Amino acid sequence: MKKILFPAVLCLLLLGFAACSDDEEETAAASASASGEAMSSQNPLLTESQYGLLDYYVNQVVISTYSALLNASIDFYDKVNVLLAARTQDNVNAACEAWRSAREQWEFSEAFLFGTATESQIDPHMDSWPLDNTQLARLLASNTFSSVTDGPEARADLLRSNYGNSLMGFHAAEYVIFENGNPKAVAKISDEEYAYLQATALVLAEDCARLKAGWAGAEGLKGREAEIYNRIADDYGISKNYGQFMLRTGQQGSIYSGFSVAVSEILGGMSDITDEVGNTKMEDPIAKNSVLEVESWYSWNSLDDFENNLRGVRMAYTANGGAALSVRHLVQAKSMATDNTIMTNIETAITALEGIRAAYGSYRTLIEQRGSAAKQDPNVVKAQAALADLTDALVAAQGYYYE
Repeated sequence: MKKILFPAVLCLLLLGFAACSDDEEETAAASASASGEAMSSQNPLLTESQYGLLDYYVNQVVISTYSALLNASIDFYDKVNVLLAARTQDNVNAACEAWRSAREQWEFSEAFLFGTATESQIDPHMDSWPLDNTQLARLLASNTFSSVTDGPEARADLLRSNYGNSLMGFHAAEYVIFENGNPKAVAKISDEEYAYLQATALVLAEDCARLKAGWAGAEGLKGREAEIYNRIADDYGISKNYGQFMLRTGQQGSIYSGFSVAVSEILGGMSDITDEVGNTKMEDPIAKNSVLEVESWYSWNSLDDFENNLRGVRMAYTANGGAALSVRHLVQAKSMATDNTIMTNIETAITALEGIRAAYGSYRTLIEQRGSAAKQDPNVVKAQAALADLTDALVAAQGYYYE
């Protein structure tokens, strides 16, 4: 992951928080005075527009996405329980659709993996790839989970306490219910797989609850959300509130010494995922000439994953494309050329990925048919070039000072 030290960050490291906070307060006050803008009543170290931007980002981008992810993961867990109660093909199909819905929200959220997802190691817990296929096959040939009859909570506790990241999360569930891009035939799913799937779905929902709690606080969880989180809160609860860290930017106790530092973090979340899509998610299967490196290949969801990562970046950058003040507005004020590069290459990359879908159906099929020669596919070339330019522009935008 790129870690770039800008002046405000260096100030924090070298002079200490108090000194930087004083500098930021003076800068914000001077900026507000020059523009005639009032300081925020919610945070007197930020102007009204600065606070408004961070408030929208925290509540309408991050927490809103994590809420949708949590609700989708609970729906997936519920659909899995319906499947266990009535093992029909229709119920397998419904579980697969619910998995895709949760997966979509997760991929949006990868535009802001900083904070709880990284600090509490939830990202690798939910989304490690590749799976440990050897150990997984051995596990599913046993009766480890099917012999647990005390309910789904006991099965989830067994999974969480005894198995590593490569045996849980989205891809473990995907392995059980998908085959060759389609819902698996119900007759092919064993009793052990059903029990393991139930454990995996509940742990996934619990981790999604932890993500939301890490930005909204435990008090931000309601109903089923709170019920699922509270079950594991004593052992795996979240103690930090990244939403409050950002809204209290510049104040004592916040990890963000000033507005520009907070905006840099937001842009850094975007550049990290655009770099990963181009240089890891797309590149690793090509470089290693292996379909096993293609993420989400049981469901053939890879291209959707890549595109939804980019849609998440666009959402975070433009504040959902709405009228609210966005990071995009800040970048435009510094460099219209940088903004144009960012917006153009988001769309160019998505178009190129759709070109791969049109030609091959899935990213897995591309790698299966062309192997390392996929590097020369015109749509791969176009997508990776756009992603590289997009990443460079986002990194450049991190370097600007925002008032």
